[in-house]
Amino acid sequence: MRYFEKIVNQAEDGLMLKDLLRPLGAGRRLRRRMLAEQTIRRNDRPAFLTERVQAGDVVTVDAPDDEPSECEPERLPFGVTYEDEHMLVVDKPPAMLVHPTAGERTGTLANAVLYHWRTQGETCRFRPLHRLDRGTSGLLIIAKHKLALERLERDLKRRRIVRQYVAFVEGGIEQEALTVTAPIGLLPGQTVQRGVVADGRHAVTHMSVLARFANSRVSQLLVRLETGRTHQIRVHAAYIGHPVLGDAMYGHGAVYGLKRQALHATSLAFDHPFTGEPMTVHAPLPADLTDLENGLT
Repeated sequence: MRYFEKIVNQAEDGLMLKDLLRPLGAGRRLRRRMLAEQTIRRNDRPAFLTERVQAGDVVTVDAPDDEPSECEPERLPFGVTYEDEHMLVVDKPPAMLVHPTAGERTGTLANAVLYHWRTQGETCRFRPLHRLDRGTSGLLIIAKHKLALERLERDLKRRRIVRQYVAFVEGGIEQEALTVTAPIGLLPGQTVQRGVVADGRHAVTHMSVLARFANSRVSQLLVRLETGRTHQIRVHAAYIGHPVLGDAMYGHGAVYGLKRQALHATSLAFDHPFTGEPMTVHAPLPADLTDLENGLT
């Protein structure tokens, strides 16, 4: 893939190549790889960032070779919400791991996405921008190349990517909206389970009530993440005394026939990493949460 191509104009004559390439926004590690693989070129010859360009020079930058994938493509169902040459936004089914683990090498979203790309003749590496727990369904952004990932990561760090979830939680929440600000970290002696701990990482979750189901004492929430800590929504919901329905780790486990936590990543809003176009993508509730909602009504 070509990241950059430009004919140097008179106003740019004499600039160092690194200054000409500044709008590319490539990080230090990516720049080192491109230099090592000689994908930064001036007049079709390998170039150094300290070279000075001249008017009429043709400067190109191509993506370095992708590292081989660590998992095998596998035909599995998932939803494609948006796709172009730079990124893929998927609707992950519940009960699907994002990445293979030591004990589960197949059946993951990574396997499924690699198969999807293979059918299109693409050989991208699986690069998820963020994570979803196995039991959480919904939207996930996957970058198709390293520069796209770097740009998306910068926007995520600067809180320019808005992630919203629908959650069904135990109990009736009286407030129409609330914000939970409480640090999250591993609980003492645990390797997976998180909690609100004094020395945890700063975490902020915004919640608003979409519906209250009085007969069953359940609230449906729209949740917006300001930070992105592991298990953040589940931990903060349990912390305020309203754990997510079906959450075996932080709540009371299986209820209303649920086989997982009632949490769904329903929308993402962000600027496209290359065009700058504002984008919003949505994923409707999956069948199990639709059935839950209808049953509670």
